[in-house]
Amino acid sequence: MGLLEISVSGRLVVGETIGYMGAHDIRYHTINISPHSAVEGQLHLLETTSCTKLFYTAERVEKVGVVRSAIKPGGTLNTLLVPAYAEFLSSPRAVTPFPSPPPPLPNRPALIFHTSGSTGHPKPVPITHGYLAALDCAAHLPVPPGRTMAFSGLPAGTRLLVGLPLFHLGGAACSLFLALFHGYASVLHPPAAAPNDVQPFLDALDSRDADVNAVMLPPSALEGLVRRGALARLARLERVLTGSGTMAPATGDALVARGVKMIHVYGSTEAGLVPSLVHPDPQLWPWFEWNERYGAVMELVDNNADGVYELVFRSEPQHVPHHPVFHAVPATSVWRSRDLFARHPSEPRLWQFIGRTDDVVVLSTGEKVNPVAMQDALPAHPLLKGALVVGQGRFRAALLVETDWSKWNGTADGLVDEIWPAVQAANPKAESNGRVARDKIAVVLRGRAFKRADKGSVQRLLTSNKAH
Repeated sequence: MGLLEISVSGRLVVGETIGYMGAHDIRYHTINISPHSAVEGQLHLLETTSCTKLFYTAERVEKVGVVRSAIKPGGTLNTLLVPAYAEFLSSPRAVTPFPSPPPPLPNRPALIFHTSGSTGHPKPVPITHGYLAALDCAAHLPVPPGRTMAFSGLPAGTRLLVGLPLFHLGGAACSLFLALFHGYASVLHPPAAAPNDVQPFLDALDSRDADVNAVMLPPSALEGLVRRGALARLARLERVLTGSGTMAPATGDALVARGVKMIHVYGSTEAGLVPSLVHPDPQLWPWFEWNERYGAVMELVDNNADGVYELVFRSEPQHVPHHPVFHAVPATSVWRSRDLFARHPSEPRLWQFIGRTDDVVVLSTGEKVNPVAMQDALPAHPLLKGALVVGQGRFRAALLVETDWSKWNGTADGLVDEIWPAVQAANPKAESNGRVARDKIAVVLRGRAFKRADKGSVQRLLTSNKAH
């Protein structure tokens, strides 16, 4: 195994699950566990995948120690420190190739990723060879004349800066699968000094060696780059891809107004990257147009009068070859994404993400509140880091806000006074039963924060349970 000739209790065997937790670099393209998940979630992943060997880098020593100490009595976990990144690149030792495995079979796992845990513990999702073949097949579906697909429309040799976590499918798809399938050159930024630190992205964009001409960044990173005055640098790129979260409309509009070629993309761990078309009108950046050959089904939810649709996948023979989800979840013939969309009022092929079925808050009256309009509007306030509409099982909806305490030294009541005009402005965008009264705003205490998944999305269940 070359540089991975590490003392292991027992031998690694074909088909065995091994875990990896490390720094943000190319060593992550092995097996993937988020270093930021709660220990309980990490243990859940290890147990459900029967993983007893965990490789890690020096940056994760403390975290791995916590995981190891939390192993249940009778449990086994061998932890193994891998060589430093510089040693991988410069070691003079000869590399002994790993013994050739059997030919890949469609149902044989190649990798195991996990969901973000937005609604509970992260769940392992085996990525089989059949899944990867379907992902590649979807990228080569025919497109209408004069149109291109969001991911596969760039030429081979494109140098793509990837800002998504490498331990999630989005990061691996952009940095590994696109490189293998389409000949892109993946550019990985150095580790950030702190969460939401965009300096590594600025350094990569300015690097002559990296020579970046396209990026795939989460909305939070693009918002940070806008605040740092990087609009001109982004406008020079061939394409700015974003996904894995929702972007504040004002940020997206500002990017497009400066000529940034921004493309919103969609995917999930189970479904992979869903092929969408680049719309010729840049002002329609928040809207998705699925490739009709793909077979995405938009299903009206409960005959909803407001026109709310859920993205659904059905295992129809003509679509199965390019639907990875039926390799990830083979026991089902219909897979519901739980992602909700609204149809464009004048262009029926366009769809805008508006929330999750998991986001819906059911009041004690039986009324359902979709909190997305309020939650998307308020984080743009300079004193706030986040906002969450809560009230499951209660008579009225309430608002929980996360304060940027570096910008506010006053009291919680004073903060409510400051943000109340923004709440008033957002209320008309929400359904009537989801509008928030002033006395229903709660401020997260100093020193506490919302629970977030690695992609930056708020973990609703964990955050609201902790608040209660």
